[in-house]
Amino acid sequence: MPLSGLQSFRISPAKERSRVFRSVIIATLLLVVVLAAALATQAATGRSRQAVIKAMNLERSLHSLLSSVQDAETGQRGYLLTGDEQYLEPYISSLEATPEALAQLSKFIEAGKDQNRFHLLTLLIRRRYEELTATIGMRRAGDSLGAVSIVALDNGKAIMDSIRQEIEVLKQSEQAEVDAKIAVVQSLFNLDMVLRIIIFVGMFVILYFLYSRLRPLITHLENTLGEKESEIAIRRQAEKDKNNLIADLKDKNEDLDHFAYIASHDLQEPLRTVTNFIDIIEEDHGEVIGEDGKIYFGFIHEATDRMRIMIETLLRYSQLGRGSALTKVDLNNIVANVLQQLDAKISETKAKIIVHDLPVLNAYPIEITQVFQNLISNALKFVKKGESPHIEIFQVPNETSLLKIGVKDKGIGMNEAALGKIFQMFSRVNEAGSYSGHGIGLAFCRKILERHGGKISVISSPGQGTTFYLTLPKNLTPPK
Repeated sequence: MPLSGLQSFRISPAKERSRVFRSVIIATLLLVVVLAAALATQAATGRSRQAVIKAMNLERSLHSLLSSVQDAETGQRGYLLTGDEQYLEPYISSLEATPEALAQLSKFIEAGKDQNRFHLLTLLIRRRYEELTATIGMRRAGDSLGAVSIVALDNGKAIMDSIRQEIEVLKQSEQAEVDAKIAVVQSLFNLDMVLRIIIFVGMFVILYFLYSRLRPLITHLENTLGEKESEIAIRRQAEKDKNNLIADLKDKNEDLDHFAYIASHDLQEPLRTVTNFIDIIEEDHGEVIGEDGKIYFGFIHEATDRMRIMIETLLRYSQLGRGSALTKVDLNNIVANVLQQLDAKISETKAKIIVHDLPVLNAYPIEITQVFQNLISNALKFVKKGESPHIEIFQVPNETSLLKIGVKDKGIGMNEAALGKIFQMFSRVNEAGSYSGHGIGLAFCRKILERHGGKISVISSPGQGTTFYLTLPKNLTPPK
């Protein structure tokens, strides 16, 4: 920063700010006045253009009216000469077109202006149609000579000339107004362009004035920005590293999903081979293997069934989130559908289920249905012998941008050690055989909640029941 500029900036900052402020106020007021004038000019230009459009519509209506009457004359002449009814088609069409043209024209004739000429024009057209109708009627009655004699009197021609004259007068009158309005529009357009130039120049002057007055401060700020460049560079690098890490994690997750998908497919083939060979051996050599052999083969069947279920589970787990669209869902309907699907189990266990009012949110309907089905199924399953399940589903009030849904039961509960692993794949916290299942439902729930940008948590104590909490965004949007 030049020393003289810095000194002038520091000598009297209050006085300098006051001068700048007054100058800006004055210049701004001037620009506001010019801008208001420009806006007024634009409004006037718009009104003038509408008037020109109206005048052009009137001219088109006059032309349409004259064409319709001329069509009627053409039809009359053809019919009088030939007696062929098909020549009357222009005449018949004009009987509908002419009143419509007059009605359209009346919309553009301003009250008190050219009204007399419009009424006279209407009267002339009515008289012309009376003659046309009369001659056509005579020709139809066989009096061709009488019809031709009426035409020969040239009364129709005189009326038609008067019609053309009145239409031409209306055109000239309206054209004069059109020319005047076009001239006004052009003048207003020129004035508008001048005002725009004034605004542009005024803005340039204000910007230059502000720059010259505030240049010392700007220079000081530029120097300050230089001190922040290294910090900004560090933050940008950190942001870049973070984005790279996110991209790497995304690629690894996709690779893992792909691996699980491929592995599941590849493992099913040898498993089917083992099962098929066991079935063949049992069928062909069942009498040889004896009772002990049958027991062993039963163990093999159980093991292969478990393996098949695990493989299918891995495949389903890897496919979570595919082929499902985000949409607005009512959790009340979701839970109602799940309870309907589990109706037989609910009746069998005599379960009592209380469902409070639940919210509407954006979600993947198939996956969110799976979550509630897994949680309610577990609550129906994990109860003490001889007791009926008691389940309550509710929304937890909160003031954040997240929704919190609770699924509470009064079942057997879990100890603290079990809480740390229940969301892992194939993790079972109960003794094998005590309760059915494969330890996959809660792992599915966790992945589905994560796909929704939420999470699942649990509170439980042995013998005191379990409460699962689902935390979901209120306004989930599809991932980019």
